[in-house]
Amino acid sequence: MKRRKQRDNDLCPHCGLFEEGAHVWICREQGADDVWNRSIVSLQQWLNGMQTDPDLIQIVVQQLSHWRHGAEGTNCTPAALRQLLHAQHQIGWGRFFDG
Repeated sequence: MKRRKQRDNDLCPHCGLFEEGAHVWICREQGADDVWNRSIVSLQQWLNGMQTDPDLIQIVVQQLSHWRHGAEGTNCTPAALRQLLHAQHQIGWGRFFDG
């Protein structure tokens, strides 16, 4: 936001720490949690609208939540999606946002 000249500093408006790209996704303050939760709901709605496999939607939402909270993801994955999940774990869920 500072680079875009929309704010005069590079501190997170929720917690006051330096706000780099990754911090936006992992900030734990209440305001950031609210934004995260609304974003996850929007992602689920968009994926549903794109007729994404329901198992894949569940995995993506669940794994992003685990990643954000620094927890290990679960292995309750349909067999057809295990390789996909393993590959995403290899590159990291933070990279999910990079496309």
